[in-house]
Amino acid sequence: VTERNVMALIPKAAEVGFEMFIIDAGWQTAVGEWSVHSERFPRGLKPIIDEVHRNGMKFGLWIEPEHIRSDATLFTEKEEWLFAKDSRSAMLNLSRRDVLEHVYLELAALLRENEISYLKLDFNRYFDVPDVPDRRTMRTKYVQNFYELFRRLKKEFPNVFFENCASGAG
Repeated sequence: VTERNVMALIPKAAEVGFEMFIIDAGWQTAVGEWSVHSERFPRGLKPIIDEVHRNGMKFGLWIEPEHIRSDATLFTEKEEWLFAKDSRSAMLNLSRRDVLEHVYLELAALLRENEISYLKLDFNRYFDVPDVPDRRTMRTKYVQNFYELFRRLKKEFPNVFFENCASGAG
């Protein structure tokens, strides 16, 4: 996924009648980080979003808010935020308030800085009984914080459509 190949697809999508143009995985620096990959999209998302709008469509992005891969900065810098970790990936422990705040701030900045109409949220990682402190209440806090995250985002961005998808193992 690069600016060049995405820009080439936009008029084709408009030509066949798409109402929304969505970029799936590959736009971000790493899974678990929600900043635009500067090499793949050197001008950011704005030129793409502008072109999508010029072609009469809305713009959307894919995110996976619970998953983080080993190439993400947080994977080594905030190990206490992770569980179900292996050498390639982990899950962000959304039951923690500091993780909730981090994810909210990252996603809110992404939405403030870009005219995004749609976020597709994959939940591709399943967890059973995590090996974390306070694991008896962790799952409940995780779900409560997940809902709080999207209550806050929906309040601040009422025109963004958030779609939850559990296509993987979620």
